[in-house]
Amino acid sequence: MPTPPQDESGRLPAGICPLPWMHFSVNTDTSLRVCCNTDHGGHIRDESGEPLHLSDIASLSDAINRPSIKQLRQQMMKGERPDFCKSCYRIEDAGGTSVRQFYLRSFGNELKAQLRETLDDGTAAGRISYIDMSLSNNCNLKCRMCNPYASYALKNDFDACNLPYFQGGAERANAGWKDEERLLRIFTESLETTNEILTTGGEPFLSKLHIKILESAVQSGASQHIVLRYHTNLTLVPPRLVELWASFKAIEVHASIEAFGELNEYIRYPSSWETTRRNFEKLIELKGRLPLWIEVHTCFQAYGLLNIPELLAFLRNYQAVVPAMPYFIGLSNPAHLAAEVLPLELQNLARHQTWNYIDTHYRSLCSGPFGEFNREKIDILLGHFSALKEQSPHWDEFIRYTNAIDRLRGQSIERLIPEIQPFWPKA
Repeated sequence: MPTPPQDESGRLPAGICPLPWMHFSVNTDTSLRVCCNTDHGGHIRDESGEPLHLSDIASLSDAINRPSIKQLRQQMMKGERPDFCKSCYRIEDAGGTSVRQFYLRSFGNELKAQLRETLDDGTAAGRISYIDMSLSNNCNLKCRMCNPYASYALKNDFDACNLPYFQGGAERANAGWKDEERLLRIFTESLETTNEILTTGGEPFLSKLHIKILESAVQSGASQHIVLRYHTNLTLVPPRLVELWASFKAIEVHASIEAFGELNEYIRYPSSWETTRRNFEKLIELKGRLPLWIEVHTCFQAYGLLNIPELLAFLRNYQAVVPAMPYFIGLSNPAHLAAEVLPLELQNLARHQTWNYIDTHYRSLCSGPFGEFNREKIDILLGHFSALKEQSPHWDEFIRYTNAIDRLRGQSIERLIPEIQPFWPKA
């Protein structure tokens, strides 16, 4: 194999990413992907160019050397920047840190080892180090920013309100995970080389298949070198899951909380704030006897924008044991729920209130065991606010959507976000 161009470290081809070599990832609708950070779904494709699904493969090795992913490896080994990965390159060219660079830090050594075994045509050895599973759209919540593709429970609401959604994907996500024994064989064949498993949903803590995968890892002894990572809505913490966690190297829980109190119930319907708080504290208690990391993930979106100081004040109660700053994730889809849909007056009010809170508590937030984490998340939050420069054209769509869901659920945005009342159309 010819010597490829080198990156600035002199050790790896420029533009290369570990994921095409050591990552196995499945979308909610059972389609296979190289990465979730692309502009086009990141799919592994079959010989006809169609997305590959779990039903199309008999094993992991059956998927990882399909022509589409072999071609991607070939391009990267030559030092090219495949269009497939332009999302990361765009961030890097703008001076930011991309997901590609993050994975290079985590899996760079494994990538070097696999490159030595990769053929010129892109055929890889097939050692899976990182499994990323979106285990169906089985969820017990109907979150405002979600859709039936990710939570099948929303199907009736969307149908009742005549709201559009990807019906084929929603049905496949609901039905495609039924053959648990076959899927168990697929997901457990690479546990010996797997170091990390990310499980999302739907709600991953509801998945019986996930429990079976963990039990298999414990029985084989592979659990000792596996880090488990979750995105969960905090509506439940199953005892059997906690029991299995004790056999794993580490556990990371990314807890989804959108706002403080009743507004969180409004956004993450029909959750109970008391249950959310109680399960959050249950996880904190488990930190005393498990290698458990907990952080909060929050969507930077229209519904929660004015509640950010209240959410931060809630998390400060626990800042000695968990980070007091959430990881704010910018919501751009659906566009009518993005933060910039709000009138500029409300955007500026939210910015002012959040700035004041962070200025007041900055020293406390940036000290202690989570100071560096909090400082980084403050920068991310301020970056989101800095990007708010004008109101998007989706305000009327936001009103229609919100009113439709409010009528269906007997809720009121004007009661929970009183600052919005002067801008809301009168019935």
